[in-house]
Amino acid sequence: RPASFRYRAVARYRLSQYRECIPDFERVIDLGESSPTIFGQLAYARRETGAFSGALEDFDRGLALAPENGWLWGNRGVCQYELRDWRGSIEALDRAEQLGEQGTYIHFHRSRAKAELGDDPGALKDLDALISAVPWASSNLILRGRIQLRMGRSEDAARDFTRALAADASSF
Repeated sequence: RPASFRYRAVARYRLSQYRECIPDFERVIDLGESSPTIFGQLAYARRETGAFSGALEDFDRGLALAPENGWLWGNRGVCQYELRDWRGSIEALDRAEQLGEQGTYIHFHRSRAKAELGDDPGALKDLDALISAVPWASSNLILRGRIQLRMGRSEDAARDFTRALAADASSF
């Protein structure tokens, strides 16, 4: 019986039907089935629906079963970012990266958390990695330019803003 709920939950999850899959994942857990994957998918679905505190609890339940799961750490870091827990977000994203998790989402959220904390050199390092992977995303170039201005580097900032304008123009 839990398998039916699990299959439906996973199908809905894969279809990005996050609100619909949450009760099914909860039912699977209530029926005694649990795994890092189930907790991770439930947590991700909660995060996507804005239930960040519940998502953190579910990420923690998954991490209790699989503390070396980089995907869980990374998504926990994104959730902490959404809750404006900048330090916690950076720590979780760092842990994810140490465990081999890769993805622009790590650099994206970590750069912004570092910028919020005033770690401009750290934010620039992540932004450089992010811009290298996604050069057409003007929001990254704009943030980089704003940080350059804050650091008193007006010429570098002007170059970043010019690149952002070019990236915007090329996306039309």
